[in-house]
Amino acid sequence: MITPYLSFNGNCKDALEFITPIGDCIKLSATVPTGKDAVAIFEGLCVGGVVMLPPNETFYSVFHAAATDKFGTNWNVVVEEAPKQTNG
Repeated sequence: MITPYLSFNGNCKDALEFITPIGDCIKLSATVPTGKDAVAIFEGLCVGGVVMLPPNETFYSVFHAAATDKFGTNWNVVVEEAPKQTNG
């Protein structure tokens, strides 16, 4: 699944009056079922691109990373699986 996110740098009203969702305003998020899928997608995006957030585990996913691809599109790559919670 790919989900677009728009960012407005704190200037939402002006942006909504003149929407041009291109360039830095667009961030796509690829949400995938497995870490293997995430690694393959992330490595592909990094070819000729820039790593913005190296892969890491978060409270909501066992894999979250971000890159800007060779075309200048910003991406998040996230695995659907949340890390196992431990009591203690």
